[in-house]
Amino acid sequence: AARRADGARRRRAVRGLTWGLAWLGRDGPLLISADWYGGRALNVVDTHTGRAALAGARGGQYPDVSRGGDVVYEAAAYQANLHLFDTADPEHSERVLWPSAKYSNYPNFSPDGRSIVFDSNRDNPISVFLGALDGDVHRLPLAADGEFGEAHWSNDGRLIYGVRATRNGTSVVSQAVRIDPQSAQVEVIDALGEMVGMVRESVDGAALYYAVSDGTLLSLWRASSADLTQ
Repeated sequence: AARRADGARRRRAVRGLTWGLAWLGRDGPLLISADWYGGRALNVVDTHTGRAALAGARGGQYPDVSRGGDVVYEAAAYQANLHLFDTADPEHSERVLWPSAKYSNYPNFSPDGRSIVFDSNRDNPISVFLGALDGDVHRLPLAADGEFGEAHWSNDGRLIYGVRATRNGTSVVSQAVRIDPQSAQVEVIDALGEMVGMVRESVDGAALYYAVSDGTLLSLWRASSADLTQ
């Protein structure tokens, strides 16, 4: 958002992450590095209307503009892919699983060891992906009204635990969920509250362990599977 010197109200451009900005002339527009259109790049924003348009320079961040109108920026390329290797022969068996130009995080083996569930923002925004070690990967077709992450298998391999974050204006509600990987049906675990950071099942299945965020404080809680209010 931009605030004009004449006191005009702020105008929101596009929601997303930004990495620096610079003025293109005394009255604008602004040159902003952001991920608004599928990946980090330079964008031009009209400060009067708030309208944004992709300028180019994929990976560009922290731009600056000279008096003559020349643009300089960092050309940054970051990746975080999943790697698999055999512990008996780690020097020769490593391979990259389902690579992308973005981020894949928090991989978790299924109980039978045949597939991996993980978080990724390769399709914008962050969501849950499921891949077979001997096959392809696919994004679970979850509702688009929330961001899903922190995926972790249940002990029996039938469900995936995770967290769904939804936005209401400037506030964020983060709830624990159970996901059926076959039907992509989502069950919200309301009893754990609205500030859940992660959720895990105990080894014997008798309890759920979950993190709760409260400002700068992160606390660990345990609830009985038989009665999640306890």
